[in-house]
Amino acid sequence: MSPALKMTTLVRRYLEHRRRLGYSLISYDKRLWSFAAYCDQVAPRQPITTSRAVAWASQTEVGPAACSARLAYVRNFALYCANLDPRTEVPPPRVLGRAPTRTRPHIFTDAEVARVMHRARRLADVYSPLRPHTYETLIGLLACTGMRPCEALRLRLVDFEPVAGTIRVPPSKASPQRVLPLHSTTVAALQAYLEHRRRLCPMGEFLFVGPIGRPLSKTNYNLTMKRLFRGIQSNGLRRSVRPYDFRHTFASKLITQWSRQEAPVAHHLLLLTRYLGHAKFTHTWWYVSGQSAALRAAAKQFEHYRVRRDDTEP
Repeated sequence: MSPALKMTTLVRRYLEHRRRLGYSLISYDKRLWSFAAYCDQVAPRQPITTSRAVAWASQTEVGPAACSARLAYVRNFALYCANLDPRTEVPPPRVLGRAPTRTRPHIFTDAEVARVMHRARRLADVYSPLRPHTYETLIGLLACTGMRPCEALRLRLVDFEPVAGTIRVPPSKASPQRVLPLHSTTVAALQAYLEHRRRLCPMGEFLFVGPIGRPLSKTNYNLTMKRLFRGIQSNGLRRSVRPYDFRHTFASKLITQWSRQEAPVAHHLLLLTRYLGHAKFTHTWWYVSGQSAALRAAAKQFEHYRVRRDDTEP
């Protein structure tokens, strides 16, 4: 490696090299360019050292886990540079601790879902007589479709097609618009809710509304859900249960069911990726969690399929 090369030049060559191999490296861009600018400022035209990499990675107030994640990006880049310049120091793994990983979510049991819906049915209706019906139906929809809570709160009346038995989910979180098929019992529950809505609160265009026909406010929604989850002990690594855990539960239970079948699970997982609205196939991997004994076979098949099918991230 020529000592005259700037670190920004090396980063550009590294990114070009990896992209020619098929990697997208979207998350690498900003971090590596930041590291290169730092090196060219404090030690221009010098090879990477562990102390310099650690100093750059520690320039964040987010926390030690974020520092470790930043250093991991530099370590991969340093491995590339070490092949060009033997003076390059590759930072040891976990020198700043372990990089952050996805936190294992809570997986609802059927009894817990029934308990939460029963509590919603008994919510006080002092603010709106539609309130108990709204939250009971909303929770049921989250549990049986696995859609994101933010997606459910943005649903409009026109998105529900009772004759076709489908519901249209608006685009969100880099996910395209998608149409989900509904079970007949879910269609019946939504129709029953709409009858209450037309009678008690006919205003507004959104499916789930507050007292005067406006969308449910985020503050009231979060407070109400926290109240409905009270007393449910989390079986994940978070202290409390979240509405988003309905989505993890939906996916995990499907994968558990498929893992007990003799047919290959990979095709089902690809369909699940589309159903959940994931932009990338690998994102569905994080839902293979929560019930390790039953999911072991599925996880093994999925890991093999993921490596072959979607190798766009390092």
